[in-house]
Amino acid sequence: MARYALQDRSDAVNTLQKIFLQMWYKVSGQNIHGAKYYRGISNADYVKGLKSDTCHSANHKMVGIIDREPHVSKDIIRTFYEKAIDDAQDSIKIINPYFTLNPRLRRALKNAAKRGVKVEIMLSVKSDIPLTPDCGYYNAHKLMKNGCTIWLFKPGFHHTKIILVDGKICTVGSANLNARSLRWDREVNAVIIDKETTKKLDNLFESQKRECFKLTEEKWKEWRTPWQRFKGWLGFLLSPFL
Repeated sequence: MARYALQDRSDAVNTLQKIFLQMWYKVSGQNIHGAKYYRGISNADYVKGLKSDTCHSANHKMVGIIDREPHVSKDIIRTFYEKAIDDAQDSIKIINPYFTLNPRLRRALKNAAKRGVKVEIMLSVKSDIPLTPDCGYYNAHKLMKNGCTIWLFKPGFHHTKIILVDGKICTVGSANLNARSLRWDREVNAVIIDKETTKKLDNLFESQKRECFKLTEEKWKEWRTPWQRFKGWLGFLLSPFL
């Protein structure tokens, strides 16, 4: 089932644990359950050794776990992404490795930039698969022409998946911005409503700009050959399957 209710930290940890044990059962056939596997239900402390939250907002965060299951909650993460982008009033920052997008997400980002929201997107110059990144660059170029700021990360493959909205809300998880992730795969994201946590991720984003180059029309023509641009267009046509 989909899990989208706001929770405190302990409840969110238990939700993630439940999702993990359900997946473990599907893969291994082992039905592991019981109070000892859940934080706060027994004296078991399976998170012993983890660093404490040092933010000023520690123990006062609101967290939602979005669990995407095929045929059960198939659109839940995509819908959250769309609504978060549509509701943004000041800023949106995105890092994602597979940026093929669907028409609704492309339109949402364009509309956000059009209404004055500062949209910044960070993609990797390097990738681990063919064609998908070409499609991502194609989308990035189109969004750049619609007012979004695009940063291309140079040192390596940036596999981070985060979205920050208005400095107040962030999401971290496994979901990519491609069709396979949002339509077919099992994915889990945490949505955190907390300025302090969002600021931590914002600091990460800002610090990594130093390792990026900013996409401009001149840089686009210099960086992407005609053949690479053609591959991007081809990937765009195939994006519902990437």
